[in-house]
Amino acid sequence: MQFHLKTFALAAFLLGSSAQARPTVLDYWMKVRAQFPGVTFVNADLANDYLEFGGAWEGGGQMAVWRYQGRDLIGLMTTGCGPVCVTTVFKFLDPQQGFRDVTRQVMPKLDEAALLKANRVKVKDIGGEPGFYTFELPQHGTTIHIVSGYDREAVLAKLVFDQKTGRFRFQVVKP
Repeated sequence: MQFHLKTFALAAFLLGSSAQARPTVLDYWMKVRAQFPGVTFVNADLANDYLEFGGAWEGGGQMAVWRYQGRDLIGLMTTGCGPVCVTTVFKFLDPQQGFRDVTRQVMPKLDEAALLKANRVKVKDIGGEPGFYTFELPQHGTTIHIVSGYDREAVLAKLVFDQKTGRFRFQVVKP
Protein backbone atom coordinates (compact mmCIF):
# COMPACT_ATOMS: atom_id res chain seq x y z
CA MET A 1 0.00 0.00 0.00
CA GLN A 2 2.82 2.39 0.85
CA PHE A 3 4.41 1.71 -2.57
CA HIS A 4 1.18 2.66 -4.35
CA LEU A 5 0.88 5.89 -2.35
CA LYS A 6 4.44 6.87 -3.27
CA THR A 7 3.76 6.03 -6.92
CA PHE A 8 0.52 8.06 -6.83
CA ALA A 9 2.32 10.98 -5.17
CA LEU A 10 5.09 10.89 -7.78
CA ALA A 11 2.57 10.71 -10.65
CA ALA A 12 0.56 13.59 -9.18
CA PHE A 13 3.73 15.67 -8.82
CA LEU A 14 4.83 14.98 -12.39
CA LEU A 15 1.38 15.72 -13.81
CA GLY A 16 1.11 18.85 -11.70
CA SER A 17 4.51 20.13 -12.75
CA SER A 18 3.82 19.48 -16.45
CA ALA A 19 0.51 21.33 -16.13
CA GLN A 20 2.46 24.25 -14.65
CA ALA A 21 4.99 24.35 -17.50
CA ARG A 22 5.22 27.73 -19.19
CA PRO A 23 4.17 27.94 -22.83
CA THR A 24 6.95 27.87 -25.41
CA VAL A 25 7.40 30.30 -28.29
CA LEU A 26 5.87 27.60 -30.51
CA ASP A 27 2.80 27.37 -28.26
CA TYR A 28 2.34 31.13 -28.60
CA TRP A 29 2.87 30.92 -32.36
CA MET A 30 -0.02 28.47 -32.62
CA LYS A 31 -2.26 31.11 -31.00
CA VAL A 32 -1.29 34.01 -33.32
CA ARG A 33 -0.44 32.29 -36.61
CA ALA A 34 -3.85 33.08 -38.14
CA GLN A 35 -2.67 36.71 -38.35
CA PHE A 36 -0.05 35.63 -40.87
CA PRO A 37 -1.70 33.83 -43.81
CA GLY A 38 0.61 32.23 -46.34
CA VAL A 39 3.26 31.10 -43.85
CA THR A 40 4.78 27.89 -45.18
CA PHE A 41 7.68 27.32 -42.80
CA VAL A 42 8.55 27.92 -39.17
CA ASN A 43 11.95 27.42 -37.57
CA ALA A 44 11.74 27.47 -33.78
CA ASP A 45 14.57 27.73 -31.29
CA LEU A 46 12.66 26.65 -28.18
CA ALA A 47 15.67 26.95 -25.87
CA ASN A 48 15.97 30.65 -26.71
CA ASP A 49 12.24 31.53 -27.02
CA TYR A 50 12.78 32.56 -30.66
CA LEU A 51 11.05 31.67 -33.91
CA GLU A 52 11.42 32.66 -37.58
CA PHE A 53 8.71 32.22 -40.18
CA GLY A 54 8.29 32.79 -43.89
CA GLY A 55 6.11 31.92 -46.78
CA ALA A 56 5.51 32.10 -50.48
CA TRP A 57 6.06 35.86 -50.48
CA GLU A 58 9.32 37.77 -50.18
CA GLY A 59 10.12 38.66 -46.61
CA GLY A 60 9.33 36.82 -43.44
CA GLY A 61 9.09 37.37 -39.74
CA GLN A 62 10.38 36.75 -36.29
CA MET A 63 8.80 36.11 -32.92
CA ALA A 64 10.45 36.19 -29.51
CA VAL A 65 9.31 35.80 -25.92
CA TRP A 66 10.68 37.87 -23.04
CA ARG A 67 10.10 36.31 -19.62
CA TYR A 68 10.17 38.49 -16.52
CA GLN A 69 8.64 38.59 -13.03
CA GLY A 70 6.54 35.47 -13.79
CA ARG A 71 5.06 37.10 -16.91
CA ASP A 72 5.64 36.71 -20.65
CA LEU A 73 5.82 39.34 -23.37
CA ILE A 74 5.65 38.37 -27.05
CA GLY A 75 7.36 40.38 -29.78
CA LEU A 76 6.36 40.02 -33.44
CA MET A 77 8.11 41.50 -36.45
CA THR A 78 7.42 40.93 -40.15
CA THR A 79 9.27 42.23 -43.16
CA GLY A 80 7.89 42.68 -46.65
CA CYS A 81 10.13 43.12 -49.66
CA GLY A 82 9.89 44.71 -53.08
CA PRO A 83 11.76 46.68 -54.16
CA VAL A 84 13.38 47.01 -50.70
CA CYS A 85 12.68 45.17 -47.45
CA VAL A 86 10.83 47.10 -44.77
CA THR A 87 9.20 46.25 -41.46
CA THR A 88 5.48 45.78 -41.97
CA VAL A 89 4.47 44.67 -38.46
CA PHE A 90 6.25 45.39 -35.21
CA LYS A 91 4.28 44.87 -32.03
CA PHE A 92 4.23 43.39 -28.57
CA LEU A 93 1.46 41.17 -27.24
CA ASP A 94 0.58 40.23 -23.67
CA PRO A 95 -0.64 36.61 -23.55
CA GLN A 96 -1.85 37.07 -19.97
CA GLN A 97 -4.30 39.69 -21.33
CA GLY A 98 -5.69 37.65 -24.22
CA PHE A 99 -2.84 38.58 -26.59
CA ARG A 100 -3.68 42.27 -26.30
CA ASP A 101 -1.37 44.66 -28.16
CA VAL A 102 0.74 46.38 -25.48
CA THR A 103 3.30 48.03 -27.76
CA ARG A 104 2.59 51.53 -26.45
CA GLN A 105 3.01 50.38 -22.87
CA VAL A 106 6.37 48.63 -23.27
CA MET A 107 8.15 50.45 -26.09
CA PRO A 108 9.67 53.92 -25.77
CA LYS A 109 9.29 56.65 -28.33
CA LEU A 110 12.03 56.22 -30.90
CA ASP A 111 14.35 59.13 -31.60
CA GLU A 112 13.71 59.31 -35.36
CA ALA A 113 16.29 62.07 -35.93
CA ALA A 114 19.02 60.04 -34.22
CA LEU A 115 18.07 56.91 -36.21
CA LEU A 116 18.15 58.75 -39.55
CA LYS A 117 21.47 60.41 -38.68
CA ALA A 118 23.04 57.08 -37.66
CA ASN A 119 21.68 55.44 -40.82
CA ARG A 120 23.07 58.24 -43.02
CA VAL A 121 26.53 57.83 -41.43
CA LYS A 122 26.55 54.02 -41.56
CA VAL A 123 25.25 53.51 -45.11
CA LYS A 124 27.05 56.34 -46.93
CA ASP A 125 29.80 53.95 -48.05
CA ILE A 126 27.31 51.67 -49.82
CA GLY A 127 25.31 54.50 -51.38
CA GLY A 128 22.06 53.71 -49.60
CA GLU A 129 19.36 56.20 -48.78
CA PRO A 130 19.08 56.90 -45.06
CA GLY A 131 15.29 56.83 -45.00
CA PHE A 132 14.40 53.56 -43.30
CA TYR A 133 15.37 50.97 -40.76
CA THR A 134 14.04 47.68 -39.48
CA PHE A 135 14.08 45.60 -36.31
CA GLU A 136 15.89 42.35 -35.51
CA LEU A 137 14.38 40.44 -32.61
CA PRO A 138 16.94 38.65 -30.45
CA GLN A 139 17.54 34.94 -30.81
CA HIS A 140 20.04 35.24 -27.98
CA GLY A 141 19.64 37.69 -25.15
CA THR A 142 16.88 40.25 -24.71
CA THR A 143 18.01 43.28 -26.73
CA ILE A 144 16.33 44.22 -30.02
CA HIS A 145 18.61 45.70 -32.66
CA ILE A 146 17.34 48.48 -34.90
CA VAL A 147 19.29 48.04 -38.13
CA SER A 148 19.60 49.87 -41.42
CA GLY A 149 17.17 48.70 -44.07
CA TYR A 150 20.05 48.74 -46.56
CA ASP A 151 22.76 47.09 -44.50
CA ARG A 152 21.28 44.82 -41.86
CA GLU A 153 24.68 44.53 -40.21
CA ALA A 154 24.65 48.28 -39.45
CA VAL A 155 23.14 48.50 -35.96
CA LEU A 156 21.72 52.01 -35.52
CA ALA A 157 20.18 51.67 -32.07
CA LYS A 158 19.02 49.13 -29.52
CA LEU A 159 15.89 48.52 -27.53
CA VAL A 160 17.24 47.22 -24.23
CA PHE A 161 14.81 45.15 -22.14
CA ASP A 162 14.40 45.88 -18.43
CA GLN A 163 13.66 42.63 -16.54
CA LYS A 164 12.14 44.52 -13.59
CA THR A 165 9.61 46.66 -15.46
CA GLY A 166 8.96 44.61 -18.61
CA ARG A 167 9.65 47.70 -20.74
CA PHE A 168 12.30 48.63 -23.30
CA ARG A 169 14.76 51.53 -23.25
CA PHE A 170 15.97 53.23 -26.47
CA GLN A 171 19.76 53.44 -26.86
CA VAL A 172 21.52 54.93 -29.89
CA VAL A 173 24.66 53.11 -31.06
CA LYS A 174 27.50 55.53 -31.72
CA PRO A 175 28.90 55.40 -35.28
